[in-house]
Amino acid sequence: MAASNHAQSSPIPFIKNPEEIPWVKNGAEYVVESTGVFTDNDKTAAHLKGGSKKVIISAPSKDVPMFAVGVNEKEYKPKLNVVSNCNTPHFGLE
Repeated sequence: MAASNHAQSSPIPFIKNPEEIPWVKNGAEYVVESTGVFTDNDKTAAHLKGGSKKVIISAPSKDVPMFAVGVNEKEYKPKLNVVSNCNTPHFGLE
């Protein structure tokens, strides 16, 4: 796993608990959660406790707002710290 800050990237050690990942130390503001394990708001919020500013889940979620470009991206509000970037089949638009 690596944090990328423009042209620089920093390795991040393998840590199971996202709350313990040193996001701030490595300059990561945005985290893409793609493990499939942390898909609800409570579990994904652990990344915020670890220092990230925003978390984007790459899977559908039961309680996190889902957005798809071309469908509802205009409904996104900057105050949302955790969102799901779902794809069009989740909206039935395939």
